[in-house]
Amino acid sequence: MNNPVELQLSQPGTDLMKKYPGRIEVLKHPSGMTFYTLRWRSEPYGKLVIGRPPHTVTLPFALSAKAYEDSYFPDEKIVNWNINAGLTEGDEIAHEAAREKFFGILKSLRNAGWQRVILRSDPRLDGKDNMQYVLEDSSVSYLDPDYLPEIKEWMMLGNRSTWGLYLDHAYLTVTLTRDPTRTDINKPGAYFIEYALRTDTQEMRSYVDPDQRKSWKAVLPGVLAKAKEEREKLEEEWQRKGARIDRQYQDPPVPELTP
Repeated sequence: MNNPVELQLSQPGTDLMKKYPGRIEVLKHPSGMTFYTLRWRSEPYGKLVIGRPPHTVTLPFALSAKAYEDSYFPDEKIVNWNINAGLTEGDEIAHEAAREKFFGILKSLRNAGWQRVILRSDPRLDGKDNMQYVLEDSSVSYLDPDYLPEIKEWMMLGNRSTWGLYLDHAYLTVTLTRDPTRTDINKPGAYFIEYALRTDTQEMRSYVDPDQRKSWKAVLPGVLAKAKEEREKLEEEWQRKGARIDRQYQDPPVPELTP
């Protein structure tokens, strides 16, 4: 049961069931969506492989992985994977060790070719400037995966702090959760990770209102234009504060929008 499981986007759920017979829980929702779930209820927990060679990365200590096919877009097959995992095999870990281990995971993703993503309405800030922006102004924004925070900054991070990445028409967010009852830096803590892997089309649909999803290709250009305006305003504001804007950063390409 601990053999690595390969997770792919745009794969038919039926192919997934054939590849891992007897291991997939299937739920057909009344809305027409179909969910596929793998679970690991005890040690040793799961190992999940994402990406295609030469960009594969193994994610350890998986507790569950859930995919779904969107009934509105059946030709796209599996469009999303949500993964819950531990940071370690056991429950507790020293906070300093947790910081090193978590950034080891981010480094493995970066080394495999995953590129940093900044939300399209957020300023293009790096390092400490980005950390300050997230801590002070926007806790839902993505952190810089190349910036290793000081331990004091690490302990200041809120629950569900998130890092965003992109590779080969796929988006990946890595969200960190800390047990709020174990935040004494001199005592062990407990951490969990949520990975969300989704196609670029599914990512773009998240920018439009739910009732506009069917017509997302027509709506998206206007939404992205407003996001660009918001980014420009924030960058002007943060430049006045002395922050450096990373003008070399480019957003991932937008999928084809022709009908």
